[in-house]
Amino acid sequence: MAGIQAKVKKNDSVSRVLVVSVDSERVEAEMTTAFGNIASKAKVKGFRKGKAPREVLEQEYGGEVREDVIGRLIEDAFIEVVREHELDIVGPPHLTSREYQPAEGLKFEATVEIRPKVKLGRYKRSKADRKVARVEDDQVNEAMESLRQRMAVLEAEEDRVNVQAGDVITMDMYASLEGQPLDRYTRDGQQVEVGSGSLPDDFERGLLGVTRSIPTPIDVRFPENNGEDSEVAGRLVRFQVTVREIKNKIVPSLNDSFAAELGWDGVEDLASLREKVSGELHERASQEADRRVRGELLETLVGKSKLDLPPLLVERTALSMLGEMGMRDIPRDKFDELKGIVQPEAEKRVRAGFVLDAVAEAESLGVEPEEMEKRVGEQLAAAGERAGELRKHYSQPGAVADLKVGMLRDKAMDCLVEQATLKDVEVDPADVAAPLQTG
Repeated sequence: MAGIQAKVKKNDSVSRVLVVSVDSERVEAEMTTAFGNIASKAKVKGFRKGKAPREVLEQEYGGEVREDVIGRLIEDAFIEVVREHELDIVGPPHLTSREYQPAEGLKFEATVEIRPKVKLGRYKRSKADRKVARVEDDQVNEAMESLRQRMAVLEAEEDRVNVQAGDVITMDMYASLEGQPLDRYTRDGQQVEVGSGSLPDDFERGLLGVTRSIPTPIDVRFPENNGEDSEVAGRLVRFQVTVREIKNKIVPSLNDSFAAELGWDGVEDLASLREKVSGELHERASQEADRRVRGELLETLVGKSKLDLPPLLVERTALSMLGEMGMRDIPRDKFDELKGIVQPEAEKRVRAGFVLDAVAEAESLGVEPEEMEKRVGEQLAAAGERAGELRKHYSQPGAVADLKVGMLRDKAMDCLVEQATLKDVEVDPADVAAPLQTG
C-alpha cells in the first residue's frame, strides 16, 4: 500500500478499529493533481485560462479541494486496508477521527463491523409441521362475490340528481379546519362508492341525499386516536363537496351465463367456476404454508445458533425497515424513539441472514453468473416502465453483490427445507402466524 500505513485493532468480536496514516507525499500528489484539474478549467480574473498559479487557486478553491481530496484519500485508503487485511466487512466505516497537516500527511481512525462467526445449530433432518389453512365454503363464497363485484359495470345516472347508497360518484371536495384550508384532504375528481366504508362514517352519511352540481358542506369529526394525522385528531373538519357525476353500479348475476362469459379455460358453468375458485384458494393456502414452514424452520435454526450481532448493521436494518413503512428522512431524536419499536424485528432479520450465510458456506452453495443474469433479466421484464430505473440501480456499486447475497440465502433456505421432514397438518386460518422475514 504505497504511502499508506495501517494498524487493525480488535475492538470486540464483530468490530475492528482501523488506525491509518497517509504520508504527506501521497497527499500532496493528490492535491497537485486536483489543483491541476481546476487550473485547466477555472476562469480566474487577471489570468488566462489554465495559467492561474496554485497559490491563487488555493485562495479561491483551497477549502473545497482539500475536503474533496481528503475524502477520496480516506475512501481509497479504507478500501486498500480492508483488502490488505482481508477484513470481511458488513457495512461502511464509521469515521471517528481525522487529522490533516501538510507536513505530516493525513491520519484517521475508523470503526468497521465484520461478519460474525456463527456457531450453527443442527439443521439436517429437522422435523416440522407444514400448516395448511383450511379453505371453508364461506371463503369460496366470498371470493365468488368479489369476482362478481369486479365484473360490475358503471352506468351514468342521467335523471336522478340525489346521491343514494350504492352509487359510484365523482366529486370535488375542499377541506378546511377552522377556516384554514387543508390541502392534503382536498381533491378534484375523486371517485368513491357510497356506503363502501372507504370514507369516515360522518362523510358517508353526509353524502346521502346530496344534489349533483350543488356545493354542499359536510362536517366530519375525526377520532381522538387518529394516529395517521394528529393535527385533525378529535377535531371537526369541514368538507365543501360538489358531486359532478352519479353512476349506478350494475353487478351481474352469479349464474351459468356469468361463468361462461368470463372466458376462463375449463369454466363453462357456475359449478366449474366454483371448482376453479376453490382450487385457486387451496393453491394459495399451500403456497402460504410453504412460506410459513420456511420461516418456522429458519426461526428454529436461528434459536439453536449462536452469534454476536453487529450493532451498526442492526441500526441500518431498523432504519431500512422504517423506510419500508414510509418513514424516511427521520430526525435523529425521532429515529431513536422509533428504533425501539422495530429493533427486535431488525435483530431477527440480521441474525437470520447470517445464519443462512453460514448454511450456504457449510453446504458449499454458490451462485453462477448465468443465474445472476437470468434473475436480473426476470426482474427487468417484470419491471415494465420501471426497467430503466432498475437498470440504473444495478449499475451502482454493491447492487449486484446484494442480489447475489439474496440469491445465496434463498438457496440456503431451500436446502433447509429439502433436508427437513415435513408433515402436512390442516389448521384453522386463525391458527397460523406470519413467517420470519430476512433482510
